[in-house]
Amino acid sequence: MRLIIEAHAILTWETTQPTRGQVFFSPKTGEVSPFNETLPNKGYARSTNQTPVYSTRHFVLLVGLDQGATYRYRIHAMGNGHDVYGGDYTVTVPGAYVQKTPTTTYAPVAATTQTPATASTPPAPAATPEPATPPTDNTAPGNDSGGAGVGGVIKNAASKVFGFFR
Repeated sequence: MRLIIEAHAILTWETTQPTRGQVFFSPKTGEVSPFNETLPNKGYARSTNQTPVYSTRHFVLLVGLDQGATYRYRIHAMGNGHDVYGGDYTVTVPGAYVQKTPTTTYAPVAATTQTPATASTPPAPAATPEPATPPTDNTAPGNDSGGAGVGGVIKNAASKVFGFFR
C-alpha cells in the first residue's frame, strides 16, 4: 500500500480579449485575502508561470497541493493593453486515500489425468480486477463571478476546477 499525499489541479478560465495568464495561490489561513500588488507573488505563497501564448481560453496546472487543504487563488490576465486581477477564489483538494498495491491471484487448477499423447496446456491465471478509482471532487467552492469579472476582461474566472490528479 502507498499513501497518496500530493495532488495537482487544473484551473481554467476565459477572457474577453487574448491575454496571457498566471495564477497566484496559497493555503487558506483565514477569511482575509493575502492579495497585495506590491509583494512578491502578490502576497500569495506561490504562483504559476505565465501562460506562454495569448489566448481567450486559459488553463494552468497547480502542482504540489496538499490533500484535504483549502487554497485561495487569484487570476492575473495581462497583455494587449490589459493588466487585471480576478477575484479571490477558494478550492478544496480532496482528502488523502490509501491505494492498495495490486496483487496477482491465480485460479485453482483442477487435477486432470494426462497421457503423453493428449497432454494439454494448463489454464492461464485469472485476471485481477483493477483497483477501484478513488472518488474525486471536481468542484471549486468559493466565489463564482458568473459575469465579466474585473474590468470586463476575465470571465468565467476559474469558478470550476477542471480536475484533480494524484
